[in-house]
Amino acid sequence: MGVRGLQTYIENYCPDACYEVNIKDLIDTYRRETGRQPVIVVDGSCCIRHLYGSLEWILGGQLKEFVEKLQNFVKALESVGAKLVFFFDGATIERKRPVWIQRRLKSLQDVYKIFDSLNKWKNLSLVDQSLFQLPPGLATRYIFKEMCNCEIFTSIRECDEEIAEYARDHQSFAILGQDTDYIIYEGAQYYLSMLKLNLLTMTTLNYNRWALARRLAIHPNQLPVLASLTGNDIIPAADLKQFHIRICQRVRSYNTDSRIPYNILFSQVARFVQTLPCGQDLFHMLPAVAHKVFRDERRAAQLDASIRSYYTDQRPHQQAGEPKDHWNKLMSLARRRHVHCENPPEVWSVMSGLLYECSTAIEDFRESDLPPAALALRPLRQRIYGLLLHEKPRRSREPIVIREWCMHGEDSLVQPALVQPVDI
Repeated sequence: MGVRGLQTYIENYCPDACYEVNIKDLIDTYRRETGRQPVIVVDGSCCIRHLYGSLEWILGGQLKEFVEKLQNFVKALESVGAKLVFFFDGATIERKRPVWIQRRLKSLQDVYKIFDSLNKWKNLSLVDQSLFQLPPGLATRYIFKEMCNCEIFTSIRECDEEIAEYARDHQSFAILGQDTDYIIYEGAQYYLSMLKLNLLTMTTLNYNRWALARRLAIHPNQLPVLASLTGNDIIPAADLKQFHIRICQRVRSYNTDSRIPYNILFSQVARFVQTLPCGQDLFHMLPAVAHKVFRDERRAAQLDASIRSYYTDQRPHQQAGEPKDHWNKLMSLARRRHVHCENPPEVWSVMSGLLYECSTAIEDFRESDLPPAALALRPLRQRIYGLLLHEKPRRSREPIVIREWCMHGEDSLVQPALVQPVDI
């Protein structure tokens, strides 16, 4: 999701911060100036939809053609001298669970529209393509790893945070993705649009965070505050609506039901950010900021979490010692295999957080002739949990419980299902 409205704003009102570039020309210049191989860090999870393109998806997908598309994508970028490093999502972090649930419910309504269209027209070609759902089992990360010989990482934390951190620490040439959070992070030299990527001309859009900050008359270090006060995955834009109306009324009056134009919204939020201190002084006065924004000082912690989520340079690098007991050795191995994409991401999620999640699939839960897949497969998962957690130390007689967030109906995500492993 990223920052609400930022892509629309920057593409329509900031020509100096959003412009077409030729990737080959940028790479040639980068090599000439630095003498280094240009590394493009790719947000694999957000690129799948664009790479899948117009292939058939309703009847289960076209895996062979999809593999060819992925291979052509890698070959095209490597042919102009780029090295590709991919990051894919691990489990959803809990602070973003409400957003995850909201998106799963939206997908469910789209799935119902697909079935309604099929029942009405009996014709695949008449299904609205905007209802697109990724086919299950694409195994994109493993195709890139095993068939394209690319370096692949699976995230432990929020994926876009790890991408920005990797790009900054390794002085990467560019990030390729489609998430406006990358404009806010301090990451690579370039942030390139996956949506606008043309592999034939090797052109795309570049989003320039420094130019955006100049346009709004704030320092780039203040962009996390701007993002937090505009609306992102941590602070919903709906919670900021009254604040936005108040600060924009100086420009013109608004009906509370109307949407504020993004050029006005971002300029006025930036004016508010200009009044705030930078650095640690800002965090000391967050209760006062929360009172101005939400009329509630208790939401200072939420502001703090949102702003700090963009400061990857403040995260300590853990230097873990060699684990001594058997379970911690297993956990260390599982973590390493997870990060390097040698295990399915669900393995680490279950072993480390006792959590399993599965998204919306093309199933019609309004029909009762078949059980939902998530429920039908639960006994199998319970046995897998038993295998993964068989050697986990028990500190009490309380049973181990896995929290399952699985879509199997409109009310299935109100709270997680608590599922016990079956010992093998």
